[in-house]
Amino acid sequence: MAEYTKAFEKYTHRSSSAQPSFDVYRNQVLALMADLKHKNRGKQSIDQQAAMGIIRSTAAKRYKKYEVNNEQLLDLIFAVLKLQPTLKGYVIKLIEKTYGDIGLASRIKQLDFRHTKLNFPFADADLHEVREKYLSIPQNVNINFVNNVAHLKVLVHQLEEVSKSDYPYVGLDAEWSPYLSKSKASILQLALQKVIYIIDLDALIDKKELLDFFDKLFGNDKICKIGFRFSEDLTQLRGCAPNCLSLYEPKNLICIQSLFFDVSFFYLH
Repeated sequence: MAEYTKAFEKYTHRSSSAQPSFDVYRNQVLALMADLKHKNRGKQSIDQQAAMGIIRSTAAKRYKKYEVNNEQLLDLIFAVLKLQPTLKGYVIKLIEKTYGDIGLASRIKQLDFRHTKLNFPFADADLHEVREKYLSIPQNVNINFVNNVAHLKVLVHQLEEVSKSDYPYVGLDAEWSPYLSKSKASILQLALQKVIYIIDLDALIDKKELLDFFDKLFGNDKICKIGFRFSEDLTQLRGCAPNCLSLYEPKNLICIQSLFFDVSFFYLH
C-alpha cells in the first residue's frame, strides 16, 4: 500500500489524504482501460431512480399534457425495462392504477423485456403525413430503410454517384438513447436531394461494411455533409465504429448552427 500511496502522489500531483481506497482506484482504472479498448460498447445501464423518474415524467406528458402518444411511451418503457426489468411491476401499476390505461398496461404485462425486441412496422407508417406545426417530407421524396448489408451497399453506391454530381450535399442526423450511461448512435438519417435513408445502426453493428460506409461518407471531401450541432452525433457514431478514423477527422462537414453564428457575426460587425 505504501507503493500505491507514493504512485498516487507522483502521478496525480495530489496529497495522499485525497486518494481513494486501492480497490476503488483499481476498479476505476480497469473500467477506464476497458473503455479505451472499446470492451464496454455492449454494456448499457441506467440508474434505477433515474429510470423511474424518466417513466413518470413521460407518462405525465402522455396523459396530462398529451405531448407524446402511446407508441412513444411504450418505446421509452421498453428501452428502460430492458435494462431495469425489475421495474416492470412499478410501471404497470403507474399506467394502470394512476392513469387508468388498462390496454397499455396489459400490453406491458405480456412483454418479456429481456428477450423481446420491440418492432415497429415502419413500412406501414405514413412518413409523409402533414402535421400541423411540424415540417413534413415532400411526397416526391422517397424514404428507404437500411437494415442489412445489401441495402447499405446500395447506399454506398448512391453516395459515389452523389459525389460526382452537381448536387453533392447530404443532410445528416443521428439518434441515440439519452437515458443510457453508455450510449451510442442507433439510427443515422441521411437525406439526399430526392431520397432519405434511415439506417438501422444496431442491425449493422460490428459489420465491416458499416465501417466502409462511414469511411466513404465522412472521408470523402467531395460530399458536403450538413448537420446541426453534429459534434455530439459524431461522438455517438464513434460508439458504433470506434476504429473508423474518418469519424474523428471528417472531411467537408458543415454545422448549420456554427454557420449561422458566423454569418450573424459578419453582418453584425
